[in-house]
Amino acid sequence: MTDLGWLGAVAAYLTTTLSEPDLGALRIQLVVHAAGGLLVLFAATTLSVYKPWGKIGRAA
Repeated sequence: MTDLGWLGAVAAYLTTTLSEPDLGALRIQLVVHAAGGLLVLFAATTLSVYKPWGKIGRAA
């Protein structure tokens, strides 16, 4: 069988079936990554609003 690049990847995707434990692991991974992303966005928003280090002085 020859390597068809992306077409071969599509064929492999279409012929692969996932079992219930595989789907469970993917669900957990999706939730963890989404929660981590939200945590990072929340931290950036909090720091940009409250700025605990105070005002920055003007350059001369």
